[in-house]
Amino acid sequence: KLIKDIKNPKKVKEKKKVENAFIYKDIEEKMKNILGTKVSIHKKDKNKGKIEIDYYSSEELNRIIELFQTIKNI
Repeated sequence: KLIKDIKNPKKVKEKKKVENAFIYKDIEEKMKNILGTKVSIHKKDKNKGKIEIDYYSSEELNRIIELFQTIKNI
């Protein structure tokens, strides 16, 4: 086992750094202020990710949808 470990050392996995973590937190905060609810940005890889927008009632969901419709019509 020792020889095997010497011949094939275990690769130490480096933790993936979240690129521009502060920028994403800033964007989350700006979206939170615009939408009036919690927003989370989850980066999956270099060019992909997911934006989560929380809502706590059907009225709040409708309000958020109306905000997006307003933006679309601008």
